[in-house]
Amino acid sequence: MVQAFLKTLPQAYHLARKVETQMKAMVAPGMIFEELGLNYIGPIDGHNLDHLLPVI
Repeated sequence: MVQAFLKTLPQAYHLARKVETQMKAMVAPGMIFEELGLNYIGPIDGHNLDHLLPVI
């Protein structure tokens, strides 16, 4: 609902998207993967097969 309202105000929508991106970058370490179009799942210990196999 908020997103639809902001789309009617292009400058506010652009600012909101920038804020959202910056907040994600501060919180989510996998942001670079999202920018490349990949889903980030982690951190996962690649040496622990019990944890790694269910993710794969």
